Amino acid sequence: MSKKSNYSYVGIAFIILVFGIIVVPRIIDRVNQDDVTRDESRSKDVSTSIIEDKQKEQNKSDLLYLEINGAPKKVPAFSFTNQDGKTITNGDYLGKVYVVEFFFTTCPTICPIMNRNLVEVQNQFNGFENFGVASFTITPDIDTPEVLKAYYEQHNITNPNWNFLTGEEAAIYKLANEGFNLYTAKDASVEGGFEHSGNFALIDKEGFIRSRKDNFGNPMIFYNGLIPEAVGVDEDGIPQEITILKEEIMSAVNIEKEKQYNKWIIALAIIIPVVVAILSRVKLQDFGIEVEPFSFLPPIYASINALTAIVLIWAVIAIKNKNRNLHERLMKLAILLSLSFLVMYVAYHMTSDSTKFGGEGVIKYIYYFILFTHIVLSIVVIPFVLITYVRGITNNIERHRKIAKITFPLWLYVAVTGVVVYLMISPYYS
Repeated sequence: MSKKSNYSYVGIAFIILVFGIIVVPRIIDRVNQDDVTRDESRSKDVSTSIIEDKQKEQNKSDLLYLEINGAPKKVPAFSFTNQDGKTITNGDYLGKVYVVEFFFTTCPTICPIMNRNLVEVQNQFNGFENFGVASFTITPDIDTPEVLKAYYEQHNITNPNWNFLTGEEAAIYKLANEGFNLYTAKDASVEGGFEHSGNFALIDKEGFIRSRKDNFGNPMIFYNGLIPEAVGVDEDGIPQEITILKEEIMSAVNIEKEKQYNKWIIALAIIIPVVVAILSRVKLQDFGIEVEPFSFLPPIYASINALTAIVLIWAVIAIKNKNRNLHERLMKLAILLSLSFLVMYVAYHMTSDSTKFGGEGVIKYIYYFILFTHIVLSIVVIPFVLITYVRGITNNIERHRKIAKITFPLWLYVAVTGVVVYLMISPYYS
């Protein structure tokens, strides 16, 4: 193997490596941070909108932020006693997604319904260490830790991160009305002697209150806890929101799962093109391995590119028809086909000399434009494919859809132009 050849492939690999180290992490970071572009206001004092630039860069998800006076609402510091007599603070919930309610054990009306619904939510996330519930009593003089413990045991609570909390009455009411914007007050005229919100608040792992929009774009700050999931729609025509709450808890929880894959995504997005670049410039003959050129491979891997394009389009049609299982199988097939292409491409170039395009004039410039964009986008698309796949397997469906809208045209272009490049250069194969 000549020094010139050695320098050539090492240089190419180095360029790709530098490109990957600089660009790939930025692509992944940009993708992860550009998922929320929602804003609306609910009232003069409470709104849901995009958070400030600095915070927007750090705390993106598919959920909205509750804003107070233009700032994202974070759960204020609190410290109360749980059913086991243990002091629980807001710090104990950091790193966890959790639901908040205000209730009292002697409540004759809405509280039993709310807690049955929360038990259903709890059961949905059985085994999830980063999910919890905080239930604050509004009758702390009655709901002692012992009373809360009995209530805890009666309601089949199994989540170790579900705390029933009691403490100073004034602090609890301030937390409800000011901290979570969940109305709570004493009212002798209502049954039970207290009036309080039947809504749940959803808190992310950083301690921010989160919410969403309805199908019409209207802000929905909290989650109705009064209608069981099985009921669907109550007699007043109000739909249940427990299903939505479960979905958005799952989304918030799974975002953390997704982040765990980021290092692998970055590594693979850099390693794959570097390895392909190096191996494609290596000739087995230079190492004393006598092997006939794999001249039969170009039409095969060109056909694989064509098949990949067909599979991608088929997968999109499948998901539009709500056939998720078929979509998943097709996408796995598309990834397998792309990997097969890479193996064959490398094998061909390790046994055969590169073929130069023999066309002249305008066609030459068209060819090199297609080739250049094909090569560049084949590198760029790798992190997009990996991110899209990870969001799918971690069940971050909404985030998966968003990135897939970018991944699909990029991947399809790479697959189609792979075929075009082959058809244009095939007459010049020796």
